[in-house]
Amino acid sequence: MKWKGSVLAIIIGVIALALMFVRINNRIKEKIAREEAAQKATQPEMPVYSPPIDSFPYLYKSYDIIPATRDSRIFLLKDSSSKVQILKKQAEADGDMVFMIGQQDIPFVVNTRILQLTVLKPSVFRVEAFHKDNGEKVDVLEGMVRAAKRYKSQFPEPDTVRNSEMVMINDQIDLMEKEKEDLTDFARWWSTIKSGK
Repeated sequence: MKWKGSVLAIIIGVIALALMFVRINNRIKEKIAREEAAQKATQPEMPVYSPPIDSFPYLYKSYDIIPATRDSRIFLLKDSSSKVQILKKQAEADGDMVFMIGQQDIPFVVNTRILQLTVLKPSVFRVEAFHKDNGEKVDVLEGMVRAAKRYKSQFPEPDTVRNSEMVMINDQIDLMEKEKEDLTDFARWWSTIKSGK
């Protein structure tokens, strides 16, 4: 009969231990939730930018596919005056183009007239950056890209742009802004590219 008492004590001990772990786990989850809520309260929600209708020309215009490396591609509108020069894991971009950078090429650097874009994860992103313009825009559909100014600025801090985010820059007024973006058209186009249609 003594062994029954020992088994009962062990079962009660295991149940008590399990309850203690559940309570500790719940406290950790509550603490994380409180910290996230506090962080959200101090950081205002990023606005979502909705691009104008037909702002993604690759859906209805022809483009050239340029191999940047064995693992990466650049999509260039045929009718545009866009130009790109590639040297190993680096590109000089002037115009409107989409980059698909694969894992083997990380980090990959794209230089425009006023931005240096360092690809930190496999990424798909559009660069609208004509040398003749003061403003440039980068839309990141997938991945992670660090955008840094290539000119001397009072505010030199780079921005990290992730999935469904964009960054706009104007060097005349020394302003760089990051926002969330509705990239539905971009995503639709990219899904047709991946499916080979």
